[in-house]
Amino acid sequence: MISTMAPKVTVVVIGGSNAGIAVSHSLLRLIPTVKVILVNPSKDYYFNIAAPRVIAKPDAFAFDKYLLSIADAFKQYPAKSFEFIQGRATAIDAKRKTVTVERTSPSSSSRMSFDYLVIASGSTTRATLGQGSARVPFKPTGAEDLRPVIQEAQKAIADAKSIVIGGAGPVGVEFAGELAEAFADKEKDTSITLISASKQVLPELKESAGRAAERLLKKKGVKLLTGRQVEKAEQDFVSKKWTVTLEGGVTITADVYVSATGVIPNNRFIPTSFLDQDGWVKVDDQFRVTSAVVDGKRCAVYAVGDVTGHPYRFLSRIPEQVSVVVANLWAEITDQQMRAIYKPSNKQMVFVPVGKSGGTGQLGSWVAWSFLVAFAKGRDFLVPRASSIIHGLQSAV
Repeated sequence: MISTMAPKVTVVVIGGSNAGIAVSHSLLRLIPTVKVILVNPSKDYYFNIAAPRVIAKPDAFAFDKYLLSIADAFKQYPAKSFEFIQGRATAIDAKRKTVTVERTSPSSSSRMSFDYLVIASGSTTRATLGQGSARVPFKPTGAEDLRPVIQEAQKAIADAKSIVIGGAGPVGVEFAGELAEAFADKEKDTSITLISASKQVLPELKESAGRAAERLLKKKGVKLLTGRQVEKAEQDFVSKKWTVTLEGGVTITADVYVSATGVIPNNRFIPTSFLDQDGWVKVDDQFRVTSAVVDGKRCAVYAVGDVTGHPYRFLSRIPEQVSVVVANLWAEITDQQMRAIYKPSNKQMVFVPVGKSGGTGQLGSWVAWSFLVAFAKGRDFLVPRASSIIHGLQSAV
């Protein structure tokens, strides 16, 4: 047991999404002598689980239901124990144990020292960045203020009559279902097309789950193109129309093209020696960064969540990962020998609503019933949980 009179141990956490928020709350509650400095580009936590509905249906939720102040969520802790810095991490010096941060307000650049560092910067998508896609923030954008970015995407979608979505994973399927419901009251010449490179939608789930999603999408009027690879998507500078080129040269023209394929690590500030060939942070089974070694000794640098090289980047994995990281930080800070080990399961736990009234998903080997997915997630996309999550009162799943 450590004394409450012991000097403060500084833990810098980079990233204010689900993993970074959970790590920060857990450390502050578990370790009396810790000081947590949480760094994030935006002042707000974005409950992006609900992004497909937020973008397709602007009136579904008020902004303050899914954009919540990070600083307000940590007011319960003494100022000497917690500090929120709105800014961007730009460099890590493992040898000197410092992080360089470009602060937003007031605008400045500074180095801060740490005893321990947790990288929880997460991942992004092509749509979020607007790379070869309309800019649709399925993830936090890195913008200082997320509201205008979301509003711009909402307007572009609302004004469109034809939308093509490339990628039929959970986000693509959810977004198509939400758009179909939003378009239902528009003119008859509207269209939504969902393109899947695989033979079925939701290729990571069981075939029956994919078939269930396809039935629901078709019932809502979504056109499905399966087994078709998107080679490129380009927007005309003058007309603003998008031309989507499929493998084999077939083209589709639409008002809006949205990429819902793959994720990209938020790693620009991370030393390349920390990264694998695909840009993800290399960690061991305790979430220590394997390449953070100085003078032959492992540095106190951890990484957790989507930015790591662990597969299955689903939100359902975050609580277990956070518990391992926090347990190992506690062990180091309190000079304990016991270490926690992460043993990821290969079992799926995914709910995919297709609109408000149905959906599909998988729990282990069991394909979820449509009405259960609607009840558990489809009715509100879990938005009522957002406040509890950012205040560290429950996990996101």
